[in-house]
Amino acid sequence: MSIVLADNQRDLARRAHEAGLTRVLGWHADVGPGEVARALAELAEDPAARASMAARGRALVDGL
Repeated sequence: MSIVLADNQRDLARRAHEAGLTRVLGWHADVGPGEVARALAELAEDPAARASMAARGRALVDGL
């Protein structure tokens, strides 16, 4: 789950979202507690999405 905090994060957040690495909720000023709660609840109820995001993240970072 990601929230964009600065203009220079917009493109990276979009690309990470498109790659299935994260779910971008949007610009920080436009995202409230309700949106965060709903997004977290959706992700908590979707083990396949969590597993996919985790696998994509592991493939991106080699740990070294």
